Amino acid sequence: MITLTRREAQEVLEALEHEVERSEVVPVKTLDSVAILFSKLEQPEREWQGLTDEEISELIRNTHNTGSFVRAIEAKLKEKNT
Repeated sequence: MITLTRREAQEVLEALEHEVERSEVVPVKTLDSVAILFSKLEQPEREWQGLTDEEISELIRNTHNTGSFVRAIEAKLKEKNT
């Protein structure tokens, strides 16, 4: 899996857009993909949401072993950040 920063993704899309402009034949799927990616980049970047002390205490009370505690933390963070 490749991870790009927003700026790197923007640069890749701009280069791809330039190539699309120069090409005589461009698949519609490519144009749609470029449009979708640009629209995603235009959305404001969300700020990471961590767990409050109260949420951590609740997770500790509701789990009985280390493995389930870690999974509970993971699930709660995923819930808050998606």
